[in-house]
Amino acid sequence: METPVPPVIWKGESWPEFSEQLPASPFEERLLFVKGETMTEEIKAKIKSSLVNGQLPCTVAHVIAYELDVPPLQVGQTADEMGVAISLCQLGCFGYGPKAEGKSKILRPTTKRDEQLMERLRTRADKGKISCLKLWQLAAEFNLERLAVSNAAEVLGLKIGPCQLGCF
Repeated sequence: METPVPPVIWKGESWPEFSEQLPASPFEERLLFVKGETMTEEIKAKIKSSLVNGQLPCTVAHVIAYELDVPPLQVGQTADEMGVAISLCQLGCFGYGPKAEGKSKILRPTTKRDEQLMERLRTRADKGKISCLKLWQLAAEFNLERLAVSNAAEVLGLKIGPCQLGCF
């Protein structure tokens, strides 16, 4: 059975399941998704009620997207419009302390090497870059923490992006 291709533009009908094929390009991953004014207000209300120290943790942003059946990018864009910073990136890329002090990220090259994972990272990367979504998928595939997979990507010198929430 052929894997269905996800819709390129969100129109509120359905969103591809986690296991479905990725968008063809990073550009498609970063398209603006709109479900209407009512949904935007609902997202804003959820964000406001979910802030931790004035910020929205990455995990919570994804929960909001799941609960409201909207793409994570829409939650991230709404948070940005509200002036709310996303914190505690699940891949360790940002949000763990003051950037000026070099404490913003917890991403570190791993010393443990799983050659099968490293090979999958190499094949999934494009021009030295790999998306947040692809790292999440690899974490699920290898039954690893997301941070462990991003740390492995760091060993290979891969840049991570784009972020599913639109943070980078």
